[in-house]
Amino acid sequence: VFSPNQPKRDEPLASWETPRRDGTYELRLTASDRSGKSSQDTVSVSVDNLPPQAQILTPGDGEILSGEVEIIGTADDVHFKEYQLDVRAVPPPLVSGDREGWQPIPVQTPSQAKRNATLAMWDTPPTEGEYEIRLIARDQAGRSNESVVRAIIDNQPPAVQIVQPVNLQLVSKEIEIIGTADDALFKEYQLDFRSIPPPPAGGDRGAWQLIQRSTSPRRAATLARWGTPEVDGEYELRLTGQDQSGRSRQTSVTVIV
Repeated sequence: VFSPNQPKRDEPLASWETPRRDGTYELRLTASDRSGKSSQDTVSVSVDNLPPQAQILTPGDGEILSGEVEIIGTADDVHFKEYQLDVRAVPPPLVSGDREGWQPIPVQTPSQAKRNATLAMWDTPPTEGEYEIRLIARDQAGRSNESVVRAIIDNQPPAVQIVQPVNLQLVSKEIEIIGTADDALFKEYQLDFRSIPPPPAGGDRGAWQLIQRSTSPRRAATLARWGTPEVDGEYELRLTGQDQSGRSRQTSVTVIV
């Protein structure tokens, strides 16, 4: 207290180091005269010395995402004001007017605090790759805090194509199967074959038999070498590509052995 024995009128009374814990506090001023008479005045003040809480719980760092994703986390404070969500590609693209390339993720109730709850539903972009998701929480004192996670977007199935042999090609002995099985988040490809019963008998086709399985992507390259069956006839070759998010795509050709 500044000079407690001297009267004050519209002057500083004291310097107060506010508590570290946020909350509402009551200040009381007591004045006494020499006869022992006294009077008091009180005011309530809000103390905000801590930044708001900001944490993204889901998706986790490095998680592979596709389609619509629920973002779960915490954006909270005793004197909460608002939160926002943003996303950008890694490395950030050169976007005119926005040096960092951050794009907003729509939020339904940004002024409502959230604790371990849904922050937004995010429709992930069609372009595959690594992205940063940023949560910023702000309080009424102007303080802010942020949380950033990186996620991998995979919204496209693998590219698959059998280039050689072509459909209805006549083949014999051992042949080279050339094609493409590729993806930004490639997992594996598999080549199978089965027999096709001749008309007019028709009937069920034969069971699929494995030719090759590999975790190495291929682009217009050798997928496998296939020793054709001893029994002449029509056979179906099937190529299946799968990525790390579980998406798959197939293509097939018919050959005559």
